[in-house]
Amino acid sequence: MSSHGNTRLARLTAFLATLVYRLPFNQWVTARGSRAFSLIQPRKIWPGNQENGDRLTKGHFRFAGKQIDMASSTWYPLEVDRDWISRLHTFNWLDDLRASSDLSARTTARALTLRWIEDHRRYKAISWEPVTLATRLTQWLANFDFLSTTADPSLQRALLRSATQQYGYLTTQVPGNLRGTGLIRALKALIIVGYCLPRCGQHIARATALLETALEEQIAQDGSHMEGHPATAMRLLLDLLDIRAVFSLAGVAPPAFVSSALARLAGHIRLLQHGDGRLAYFHGEPHLSAKLIQEALERADGGITPPPRPTATGAGLAGIYRLKAGRSLLLVDVSAPFEERAEQGYLPFGSLGRHASALAFEFSIGIARLITNCGNFDLGKDWKLLQRATAAHSTLVWDDRNSAEILPDGGLGRQPTASMIRAGAGQGFKYLHLSHDGYVPIGGGTHYRSLWLRDDGLILNGEDRLEGAQSGSPLLRFHLSPLIKAERTQGGRAALLRIGARELGWRFEVRGGSLQIAESVVADAHGQPSRAQQLIIAPAYEGLAPEDRAMRWMFYQEGVKP
Repeated sequence: MSSHGNTRLARLTAFLATLVYRLPFNQWVTARGSRAFSLIQPRKIWPGNQENGDRLTKGHFRFAGKQIDMASSTWYPLEVDRDWISRLHTFNWLDDLRASSDLSARTTARALTLRWIEDHRRYKAISWEPVTLATRLTQWLANFDFLSTTADPSLQRALLRSATQQYGYLTTQVPGNLRGTGLIRALKALIIVGYCLPRCGQHIARATALLETALEEQIAQDGSHMEGHPATAMRLLLDLLDIRAVFSLAGVAPPAFVSSALARLAGHIRLLQHGDGRLAYFHGEPHLSAKLIQEALERADGGITPPPRPTATGAGLAGIYRLKAGRSLLLVDVSAPFEERAEQGYLPFGSLGRHASALAFEFSIGIARLITNCGNFDLGKDWKLLQRATAAHSTLVWDDRNSAEILPDGGLGRQPTASMIRAGAGQGFKYLHLSHDGYVPIGGGTHYRSLWLRDDGLILNGEDRLEGAQSGSPLLRFHLSPLIKAERTQGGRAALLRIGARELGWRFEVRGGSLQIAESVVADAHGQPSRAQQLIIAPAYEGLAPEDRAMRWMFYQEGVKP
């Protein structure tokens, strides 16, 4: 049979397996044997957001910059997109209601849950999508005590009857076409919820075996995930901690492969941590508090796994080079294209959502971030597309083009080859010499970037050149943290950078370029836009010999002799 025929047969088989869930009164069949209470109660170890919870008690649901009043809306409001609706149906907001200080939060949670059950007695396309359904099931069981304590027993029966029905459907969908973290989220539900419902042993065993294979395929030895997002790695760490916890709660020794994966992930996340405890803004950030990130890392490995060490020729599959000196930290994006990562056994999946950020860097001093990328805003697809552009990163931009092609479906087309030419130390500095050819196919030439960080961390020197450009002009952009205020000095050749209200700041100087200070927007800790500034440098090579035509710049602490 042809591959097309196999695909049609697989679709028909999948449809037939779920047909019973599409019929009226299907709960009579699919929820037989459901109980009035959970076999075990998973512990809720991750806190919600109190501010969000207080707003939810009034019926105001806000995702991606759009708010809906659920008191006057259906579960499928027409004024929002499919992603917004999916987030509503995950029930992740139960955590926020649980954290609310409003005494009506528990009543609100119960009323909305019962309303959903009444409105979804059979299959509906968006709400029963496997990852959405899996997340909802896990949330229901993890918040079972919050929903059911002191409640009418009919609520417990209704919730567990619906959970049994949905769980049965989920078993028919996994693995299916699921990949990446979506597959792991579904397996998490099969394991956790399986321990809460009766007669699910075979599903737990199957999901555990699939999980072992998935983790082996998705997590590299350096702890980086195949999708390449810090946010993805962090959420996967939380999911695996939940899985490990339910094994222990059920009196079963957690599989060794889960602990191994957790240790590798913890090392990778530490690679991406700034001194403030939060993660770098490469390819999106999970908008989690430093306290939560640190708690998760401690639970994962007890705080013993160090960040993976980059070599002189590369930064490993993680694609991030970490350079530490004194209190200063430099993180640089040297990610290779997915095709090259596939040759190293790293699956070429997950360019969806990745940023065009070749050779971008972030620079922090202690707990203060100085130079950053703009991050991801929780304001919908249009904003996320802008934040993925090269101009939203601290790197060189040619002719206002992206160093990687961002496709309409969210993936990447043309990608640069980022290479670590040389890394080392000498004359009191640690240095990196880098390049990428992302602009070559569109006539922009090769970007060369050199960085030198002094051993005490008080000086960062840089040099950027664009060679082989047929036309257009390059600009250097350095996005400042919202807490940094910049003021031009020395006739526009330098800038004074104040860190908050501190008297002691940093200075920036440029040679071979002209400096402007412009507005920028950087994501805050909640994924919302925060006003900031950026340093923009245009080439100014007058009086320089051809071999000296580069934009050279320096950040140094005020009072330090360069």
